[in-house]
Amino acid sequence: MRWITLLALLLAAAPASARDVLVTIDDVPLVGGERDPAVRAQTTDALLAVLKRHGIQAIAFVTLSRRLGPEEDALIKRWRAAGHLLGNHSDQHLSYTHVPEGEWLADVERGRVAVSTLNGGPVRYFRFPFLREGHTRERLDAARAWIKRTGQRNVPVTLNLQDYRYDKPWRAAKTAAEKAAITADYQAEMRQIIR
Repeated sequence: MRWITLLALLLAAAPASARDVLVTIDDVPLVGGERDPAVRAQTTDALLAVLKRHGIQAIAFVTLSRRLGPEEDALIKRWRAAGHLLGNHSDQHLSYTHVPEGEWLADVERGRVAVSTLNGGPVRYFRFPFLREGHTRERLDAARAWIKRTGQRNVPVTLNLQDYRYDKPWRAAKTAAEKAAITADYQAEMRQIIR
């Protein structure tokens, strides 16, 4: 449940007078790398509860290959039912700098089509997997043209909290004290990034 604790901390740390912040969650429904379907459902519900408590509408960026199976479409639809937006984060989460352009474009288009179905309408937002927008001007231009042509908007990250680096150690921790130490390290890093 580290995700929920960290999201609540982040939301509580922002002063009321702060400028607007867009909260996004990548890799839905896999949030946190968890493989147990019951825990994934519990985590989804807990994240949605934290967002509701703070009156936050978020964008859930969906990566279709991160589903354990099609039955997990219900987890994705919970985000929509709770009033959040669904964004396209691709089908296979391929790195644009490591695969041929055509393969990458086909993958993100499969993601867009599938998320459109789950969304019940067009997908307006896109996030590059790994935040990699290509390693040449030509590739960036091709991606931008595809984004524009498909009616999506790229949503960049301004505060990258890199929480994924803490997932494996936190899940591997054997005691509450070990988990508390990892959580404290992450919270300290998060506060520094926010400042």
